[in-house]
Amino acid sequence: LAYCGHLRTIRNHLACLVDSKAVVEETTGPVNEDFWKECRNSKSEKMEKEFLSRTYRYGINGMEPSILRRKVWPYLLGLVSWTEDFEQLKNTYRAKYYNDVVEWEKIEKIIRERDQEAFAAARLRYHTFNTETNVSFQETSLNNEVFEESDETDRGEKNIEEEDLLAKFSANLHRIEKDVERCDRSSAYFAKKENLQKLKTVMCTY
Repeated sequence: LAYCGHLRTIRNHLACLVDSKAVVEETTGPVNEDFWKECRNSKSEKMEKEFLSRTYRYGINGMEPSILRRKVWPYLLGLVSWTEDFEQLKNTYRAKYYNDVVEWEKIEKIIRERDQEAFAAARLRYHTFNTETNVSFQETSLNNEVFEESDETDRGEKNIEEEDLLAKFSANLHRIEKDVERCDRSSAYFAKKENLQKLKTVMCTY
């Protein structure tokens, strides 16, 4: 009896988890040009829900799917809200993107110069060490000494926040470059060097 009572309790709990309302299939077919035009004319919450439902269940398809996807994805990614017109904002986003690229390329230039200076200092230290002592170069002491001296000099000359920004961006830049180099070159897109540069630019910007 105790066991039956326990099962009855479990059944009651499970019943509370089940929605008794029937699932009615209200949307059919993928998002196409006609439906998308209707969505942009209405911009209502109801149309947004139907748009998301169609997209997740049936995908995006039409006379020219690639063109339609370029119009749809900014809304799926949350780049713009449902009530906004992406075509009107596109030039604004494009200008901001290229301004951001210019800004981080300035930082990249500083990082490249520092890398070259550090490498030159390391080579000089290596040759000086070998000439004076005639012993093999100990790699474990090179990098730490070079960068420690560089850091001490920079801290006295520049703002700490700028140094922190440079350090973080430098670390991310080197990670991104490694990730880009590991792209599958058997893919037609990544087989082209200019496309690898595009990927690096996008990743560094965002």
